[in-house]
Amino acid sequence: MINIIICSHGKLASELIKTTSLICGDTSGIKAVELISGKSLEQFNKELKEIIEECKDEPAVLLTDMCGGSAFMTAVKWADGINRILLSGANLPVIMDLIFARDTKSWEEIKTDIIANLSRYIKIFPEKRN
Repeated sequence: MINIIICSHGKLASELIKTTSLICGDTSGIKAVELISGKSLEQFNKELKEIIEECKDEPAVLLTDMCGGSAFMTAVKWADGINRILLSGANLPVIMDLIFARDTKSWEEIKTDIIANLSRYIKIFPEKRN
């Protein structure tokens, strides 16, 4: 199974998982690591390390809420490896695509599809401005 680890500031990660569950049902293999008030970066790093170690023999996609933030800078340390990738800008369409793909596609196909489909996840409306 391909694991999905969502790292965020505040409760965004767990709320994304709850919302995904409403739409997709099964959210097994999806974990939240949250940098909340009162949690140190050391605690956040330790929690992320434990989750990474739990799935060390399986591929994992790490998603963070934004590029360059504390959650991202911590996650980037754990993204190195043949079975891991890190994406910033976690959102519902990315998570849903990963859930639907992980049971039917190979790890290599998923990595290729994520890159190919990035422009699908965020749209600007109206597309044409005067």
